[in-house]
Amino acid sequence: MLDIDIDDITRCLIDLGTGKEVRTLVSRIENPKDLKGFNSKEWYVNWAKLLAHNEVYALKTEDGEI
Repeated sequence: MLDIDIDDITRCLIDLGTGKEVRTLVSRIENPKDLKGFNSKEWYVNWAKLLAHNEVYALKTEDGEI
């Protein structure tokens, strides 16, 4: 189950500090090594286990600033 709040519909991510749109990339994660570091106390998901049975996608900024 995914619990989210959608506060606005936009074409990409918004920098909350400036209010400006940030160019956003979406890519499928197929290599478990790309998920290294995401299994921590802040995450409630075992990403590597999830990847074994599901398609997992990454949403990131084009310049990696945010």
